[in-house]
Amino acid sequence: MIRKSPICASLILAAAASFSIGAGAATLTTAPALSGWGTNGRIYCDIVNVGKKPMTYTIEIHKYDGTILTDPQPLTGSLQPGAGTALGDVNGDGVYCKFITNRPASSARAVAVYDNGAAYMMAIPAQ
Repeated sequence: MIRKSPICASLILAAAASFSIGAGAATLTTAPALSGWGTNGRIYCDIVNVGKKPMTYTIEIHKYDGTILTDPQPLTGSLQPGAGTALGDVNGDGVYCKFITNRPASSARAVAVYDNGAAYMMAIPAQ
């Protein structure tokens, strides 16, 4: 006969809860493209919550070698359904955007928008 102990049940519940919390999280990344065209090139990393629940997010701008830009610092916050935000590269060193959310990828739309200082040149969706 198998005896069920309260400690065993608590451990199983804790493990299940920790698994389900991380199960809906997503990391989306854009393809790389150097933003520093000329002297005014910039990258803007934009995200919008298209889900039905609030989401937390972190936006990072990376260089080709994978390091995260520190000017600007990564942006962290929360978005209500339908709300969006963006982070822009101030020096033209950014190459790609990384978006980390606590919701599934289907709850977010994210993109890197490249600007040459006079006009938007291209947009690359995050996957």
